[in-house]
Amino acid sequence: MAKSDRTEFVHPASVRELPTPWVAGPLDSLNFLLNIRTTHVFDRRLDLERLLLGLARVLDGVPHLAGRLAGKKRIAGPLPGVPFRIHEMPRATVQDVRQGRLAADTFSPKLGRGAVQSGRTAPFAVWLTRLADGDVLGVSVSHGLADGRSLYHLIRNWGEACDDRPFPMPVVEASFLPPVKAEKKEEVIARAREAGWHPISPWSLLRLAPAFFTGRLFQRTAPFVFEKEPITALREQLAAETGVRFSTHELVSALVTHACVRAAGHAAGTPCAQAVVFDLRGRLNGLPGEFFGNAAFIAQGARFPAGATVAEIARSQHAQAAPFLERPSRASAEALFLVQATLAHKLAWAPYEFSRMHCRRPTAFYINNFSKMPIYNVNFGTLQDPIRPVRVVPHNLSDPFLIWPAPNGGTEVYLTGELARLGVTIPK
Repeated sequence: MAKSDRTEFVHPASVRELPTPWVAGPLDSLNFLLNIRTTHVFDRRLDLERLLLGLARVLDGVPHLAGRLAGKKRIAGPLPGVPFRIHEMPRATVQDVRQGRLAADTFSPKLGRGAVQSGRTAPFAVWLTRLADGDVLGVSVSHGLADGRSLYHLIRNWGEACDDRPFPMPVVEASFLPPVKAEKKEEVIARAREAGWHPISPWSLLRLAPAFFTGRLFQRTAPFVFEKEPITALREQLAAETGVRFSTHELVSALVTHACVRAAGHAAGTPCAQAVVFDLRGRLNGLPGEFFGNAAFIAQGARFPAGATVAEIARSQHAQAAPFLERPSRASAEALFLVQATLAHKLAWAPYEFSRMHCRRPTAFYINNFSKMPIYNVNFGTLQDPIRPVRVVPHNLSDPFLIWPAPNGGTEVYLTGELARLGVTIPK
């Protein structure tokens, strides 16, 4: 076993220099402001040598992660490697992490935008922390290089590679995303208005500054836990009443949205709305499921008055989501165009009202669902002796409304920022 309390640099197993440069596209450039940090908690020791060899195998499919940016948007040439830090915390326990007594960001590096884009810092880094009775694997990636789906699938593949098991090779090819059509600024604004988009004013961003600098924007609730059986029962009940079989996502988001509206104390006729994150993979012609990069976008969800029932909110969301779930999806292609076109014209527009989301009594709810990603479906051991995480702490992004898989197979919901301050309760 290699020595602890040091940093190694892991290179792709068979690549030392990028054959062709990686260049950030519009969706990537938008996301360099953020980094995604994961925290996988294990109640057993992970084999360090296996981890290093497995990571090298995985990097063969995404070698640019071992590079450094130059000129803010480009990775080319030799690959300095992924920094992999091994650290000892012998007085900390798995229970300390599971119960939140140790902050999740203790276990992964923060990647600053300036340092990453200037090439001073790697865009992808790993920390392995040895606890008294287990390990924590922390992974950080610049959001400019990967979205959440890309990262969690990479971690799943890493587990497979540690035991020399086969795994699907990711696809890194920016040409899958269509180029922006040349349109005048006024035409882009007209199309955005027609699609229900709204401008984000400088004033609304300025109003958010106190919450950002005081940390209020990042405060998160304990999880609201939804077991499988009650959700299944509610699905059957509402199917009998409405004729629609709602998905778990639609039911859980409707239940929590309904509770948030009640906690905010809005009058029954107050207009409310959801904004939902969708994935372009498999919905945009030519974009494969194994695409590694940024392929998520935000679209309008349910539109409803504050007095709406859970069933009415779920029905509205079901109808709004249908065009974006088609394969292929023209609605998704149009949403991607608007994202790229507004960025090309430096327009701050979004498919939701920013000021209604970040206020003391929100009426707009931004929902990001990670519950179908392979977050717990990870094995860093063998098939005969699997080593799976006992807890995966939700990522650090300040999604106001985050849906997350529970360790027992149920669903968790976390509220962040102003939603976390509402004192929301969910009826049993």
